[in-house]
Amino acid sequence: MARYSDQEVLIDLEIKAVDLIGSENVNDHQVITAKAQLIMVVVDRHKRVRRRKVKTVLKLSRHNDAKTQVFTEADYLLCDGCGASINLTADGQCKYCSNPIDLSKYDWTLVEIN
Repeated sequence: MARYSDQEVLIDLEIKAVDLIGSENVNDHQVITAKAQLIMVVVDRHKRVRRRKVKTVLKLSRHNDAKTQVFTEADYLLCDGCGASINLTADGQCKYCSNPIDLSKYDWTLVEIN
């Protein structure tokens, strides 16, 4: 779960529509900006689950060397720190050595949501 605000925790996100605004190269990353219509499921400070429709602008980034991935069989990615298999859906660090994992080396990552 991710903290959405000081009073809410984001537990699910559904993308209803996306319109590309622009793209650019920044340093060694591809960056895209898009308008999006989302349905966010949050838990509020009173522990109630709420669904909200949100219109927002998203900024996503990935390393220039990242390739569009089509997985046809099990692929294993290794930690640069200790060589252990890593899970890209984890919290951004190796569970064995706590080495930070730059997820943008593998796919698009959410950089900013307004």
